[in-house]
Amino acid sequence: MALLTSVTRVCDCNRESQKEFPERFPHPYFPEKNGLLPWGNDENGNDYFLLTQGQPDEWQVVEDEVRGDGIKAHPFTMTDLLISILNKTTEPLASGYPLETDYEFDSWTDF
Repeated sequence: MALLTSVTRVCDCNRESQKEFPERFPHPYFPEKNGLLPWGNDENGNDYFLLTQGQPDEWQVVEDEVRGDGIKAHPFTMTDLLISILNKTTEPLASGYPLETDYEFDSWTDF
């Protein structure tokens, strides 16, 4: 599925849910100003967004734990959050991470 199609689908779906449960979806969604821009999800169904406030290299991560506590903002950029999870200073929503194999680096020249 194309990236734009995925982004549009997630944002449209959350906008519809937001109409019925505004407290559960407190942010606007991309392309609205300061909207949440989806960038990933995990096998537990959790969604990950960037809060598009300020300059793009300052956008912070917002997690949506869909079967748990809901929306949670982090004081991290995407890269900072991933580093924090690998350093085990932030607990990821999906259990069992990071795996030992997540610390292995494969050079692109190996492919």
